[in-house]
Amino acid sequence: MPHHPQLYSDFKSTASVYSAPLTPTFFYHLRRLGKDADKSKCTVIPLGIDLQRFQSNGDGQRIQQIRAENENIPIILFVGCFRYYKGLHVLLSAMEDADAKLILIGTGPEEAMLKSMVSGNKKLSEKIEFLGELSDEEVTVYYKACDFFVLPSHLRSEAFGMVQLEAMCCKKSIICTELGTGTTYVNIHDKTGVNVRPNDASSLKNAIQYLIDHPETRTEYGLCGYSRVKSHFDGEIMVEETLKYYREALSR
Repeated sequence: MPHHPQLYSDFKSTASVYSAPLTPTFFYHLRRLGKDADKSKCTVIPLGIDLQRFQSNGDGQRIQQIRAENENIPIILFVGCFRYYKGLHVLLSAMEDADAKLILIGTGPEEAMLKSMVSGNKKLSEKIEFLGELSDEEVTVYYKACDFFVLPSHLRSEAFGMVQLEAMCCKKSIICTELGTGTTYVNIHDKTGVNVRPNDASSLKNAIQYLIDHPETRTEYGLCGYSRVKSHFDGEIMVEETLKYYREALSR
């Protein structure tokens, strides 16, 4: 989340009187308000997701087909727009020696550069696949077919990463970067996945290899992530908590 001076100034001037519902990322940025900001007057309401979209819907055969097409080797997935802050060039570098397949779903301004990076590297050309934009239904199938999900963003423009929640809805472990934003609020290190330093191909490579080598840990992280989504990020909970907050605020 970028720093908006007027927004923070306005919040600081009223924080002693009013409370406010905040996303986890905004709550983190309250430290910029200084020691006189009263965080007790803030309520964190995480963004929510529709869990129903990811329920089983007879897509087992398609999942098996995807795995067979990739020769049943570990499948690593990225979903999102290919933007400057996504760190996909770091992910490609980290994949050079990985015994796995990386599937990239999406398009964006960095696409030509990334494809050039792959085509010019023999170590990458056979293990990286660009699928472009897919329907929500097909994206969900790939979430279910993959072994784990990676969000390699290297700049703080990545505020949260809803795609992490989508992967966790499908019981997948996560690798993400520690940016000081909301990414690691979603993905808890050594609980739902692995957190690594941003813009560090070696650190990302080691995390990828760790999850490749430890399928039981992947399963454990995935189940923990699914439990976390249900308890913290269910869209229905978000609506209920928001309504509860405003009812309490209006009753004061």
